[in-house]
Amino acid sequence: MTVLALLTISCKNTKTTEPTPEEIEAQKVALADSVLAKIDEIADFFIEATSNGISFCSIELTENEKAIKPDYLLDPAIANQLVTKTQKVNAFAIYAIESVIRDIYNMPVDDVKEVMSKLAADINHPINFETIYDNGISPSEKVRQLYKNCKESGDLAYFWQFENAIMREVDYLLAKDTDLYFSHIPEDAMNSYAIKGWTYFFDAIKTLAPYDEEIAMVLNTVDPWAVSVDNEEITAKYYSTLEQTKESYRNNVFNVIEKRNALVSPENH
Repeated sequence: MTVLALLTISCKNTKTTEPTPEEIEAQKVALADSVLAKIDEIADFFIEATSNGISFCSIELTENEKAIKPDYLLDPAIANQLVTKTQKVNAFAIYAIESVIRDIYNMPVDDVKEVMSKLAADINHPINFETIYDNGISPSEKVRQLYKNCKESGDLAYFWQFENAIMREVDYLLAKDTDLYFSHIPEDAMNSYAIKGWTYFFDAIKTLAPYDEEIAMVLNTVDPWAVSVDNEEITAKYYSTLEQTKESYRNNVFNVIEKRNALVSPENH
């Protein structure tokens, strides 16, 4: 969401007389400041959750595991078929995660990085590429830097679109090879992602949706299974142990795959 978009929101006024231009401007600024302050607070919670969450970079596969290459990664050639900014944002997020997957499998990654560079230029991506590939920088710090860059460039909608695609891609990978990835991811990291990460994400986009059409579109793609993390009763049932979380992915594998594939489908943009 751009700061400009917030500043141009029509403000209601209960007075019988028409507000002056100065009063309207003051209302707009106050609204923008209050909404952005709330989003900053939620973003802090979200970023903190990522600090304890899933990091594919830290996974070390055995030689036997590396020998079975994944056949479910997004073809770099797909990028040439993308038209809208939303598609390209989504694809960039997918390739960012999958470049790490390719790396831990010792698969070629140069073609993916080349595609990411082109997509970044197309959408004016506000993040330093060296940050993405620097394993010395924690995942949460990478997220924080992206949030800061998006806010400074006046496009917070980009950040939440990007994070939506990242999280759906993570779900997609976990659903595609549940036993493999779960065997390498600590239980506390998984639960931090599945419960805290998604919950704070929904809080943010639900807050922003009334003010930004692009964020409202993201909110409309939310599925009942994902929303369940915001329900304490369901969370306790499905995410209280690692085995329950694994079972939840297995039961929703087709839904998870469909949601991820829709990110770069022309029919959905």
